[in-house]
Parts: sequence; C-alpha cells; structure tokens
Amino acid sequence: MEDKDPIQILKLLEITSQKLEYKSYFILYIISVTGVRFWECLGFTWDDIDNQAKNIAVNKT
Repeated sequence: MEDKDPIQILKLLEITSQKLEYKSYFILYIISVTGVRFWECLGFTWDDIDNQAKNIAVNKT
C-alpha cells in the first residue's frame, strides 16, 4: 500500500463503516492496517489467522 495520511485512512474507514455492508468494511480495514493487497485479503482463511501471536499469514498471492 502506498503511503497514505493516517487521517485520510481513518476518514475512509469512518465513512465506509456507515455505508458499506460489514464484510466490505472489514476488507478495507484489513487492507489499510496491514498493507496486504485486495486479492490477498480475499484469500485469507481462518487457518491463516493466529490469534495468540496476533499474526495473519499471507500465503496466497
């Protein structure tokens, strides 16, 4: 993800949280805080998420 102003990202998330369905907001949130690509985000499965280590494995590009 190219460098963006954090304020702009927060504004985008605020607007989308009110106007988009929850799944779309979640995708935008994950992309903005992790920097993963759109298609990488869509490829996540529950097995990719490690809650204890607070990691998401990006293994499908």
